[in-house]
Amino acid sequence: MNNVKIVSLAALATLGVGFAATPLTAAAKTNTTPRAIRGTWYSKSGSGYDTMAIKTTGIKWFGVNYKLKAKVTKTKFSHSKSRSKVVRGNTFYKVKAFMSPYYMRVSKVKVNGKYRKALLMYSNGLTTAYFSNKINQTYHWAD
Repeated sequence: MNNVKIVSLAALATLGVGFAATPLTAAAKTNTTPRAIRGTWYSKSGSGYDTMAIKTTGIKWFGVNYKLKAKVTKTKFSHSKSRSKVVRGNTFYKVKAFMSPYYMRVSKVKVNGKYRKALLMYSNGLTTAYFSNKINQTYHWAD
């Protein structure tokens, strides 16, 4: 009876070591975008729409595919980095797929008296709102 307990205890210990050695963060080795900002987003531009399709490992913008150049990280803007109320004090995802990094977050924006889900994209003092539906107004904010 004691031999059975010792053998079963040794088997459990071996399994425990095997599970402990298995990497749990295998997905963290690749550059992936968070689910919150993935999808197809539209912004009114002139007579048409700018379309941005954010996928797991890249962004398709203006018909060009861009691969992520770095891991997407969270960034919180302090008061000294921006004067804009849209940006200041909020947490953004820092996305490096273009020449300069873009900061993105999903928030609600008031459009014609209704709040709509929008992807706010901030870079170089300009915030642009992209919506999941086509809206006939342009939404930009400057610092």
